[in-house]
Amino acid sequence: DLNGEPADCEALYVVWAGANDFFVATGSPEDTVATGVTNTFLAVQRLHSLGAKHIMVVNLPDLGLTPFGRSVDPVGLSFVSAVYNFTLDSTLDNLQAAGIETIRLDSAGILQGVVAEPWRFGFTNVEDAFYPNLVGNPSSFLFWDSVHPTTRGHRVIAREAYQVLKRRSYGGS
Repeated sequence: DLNGEPADCEALYVVWAGANDFFVATGSPEDTVATGVTNTFLAVQRLHSLGAKHIMVVNLPDLGLTPFGRSVDPVGLSFVSAVYNFTLDSTLDNLQAAGIETIRLDSAGILQGVVAEPWRFGFTNVEDAFYPNLVGNPSSFLFWDSVHPTTRGHRVIAREAYQVLKRRSYGGS
């Protein structure tokens, strides 16, 4: 809520939410998707109402590709992640139609690309978590723990976010 202060209209606000909704879910996958997307919708609406003009929304990573997802139900979590992202895109389209524009970052696509071609990004392990085993070089792992990227993993996402912002600002690559 920015402590009652208006948003800096020149700042970039990043909304990256949804994954934790799946880790604390007590209802159906449909309810979890609806709750997560609604929370993102409300956050974007609130930021906009406070004066934010530049709001980046990061979609849900493909949870089926995480060490957690691989240990539970990779196909099911990949499917639910795709449903979540489809619902989020539709919601952001509705916000745009109402005059609230967002900048979108496809973390699911980024993760899928890294897992498909890990060598392009300097990874040798995209399936296991570095922690708690602590065996090897953490920068060669995509995941620090069962769901969070390592520093290098975050760097890949940050570089793509930069490219999205650059294309938006300059109209090119």
